[in-house]
Order: sequence, then C-alpha cells, then structure tokens
Amino acid sequence: MVEQSGFDIENYMKHPVVLWGHDYFSLPIGITDKVYREDNKTIAEGRFAPTEEAQKIRKYYDSGFHAKRGELDQQR
Repeated sequence: MVEQSGFDIENYMKHPVVLWGHDYFSLPIGITDKVYREDNKTIAEGRFAPTEEAQKIRKYYDSGFHAKRGELDQQR
C-alpha cells in the first residue's frame, strides 16, 4: 500500500506525459491534464495522444481493461 497523502506531483506536472508500461524509449501515449485527491484516492485525468498506438490502448482502457481485478469481476 502506498501512502498517497504524501504525493508531490509538482515536478511531474511540469511535463506530464503518460508512458505505456513505463517505456521511456517509446513516444508517450498521452498527457495528464489534472491530478486531484478524492475519497483517499489520487485521480488523474488526461488525454490519449492522436496516434494509432495510443488510440489502440485507449480502446483497451475504454473497455475496462484498466480496472483492477476485483472491479473487472463486478463488471461481468
């Protein structure tokens, strides 16, 4: 478990790119527009890049594949 109340995202938000699988050799798949805390959760909102690869990943995300295992089980 990670204590989220101590997150400092100031430096990240100066260049808020989203990498696929932490792969810093490839182009980013998106950008983070906003990060906030709600109900003891850290929530990030952003946009996927207009590339073929990023849009393919967006389709997985939109289908619910981003959810944790328990959340996927509830969606079935």
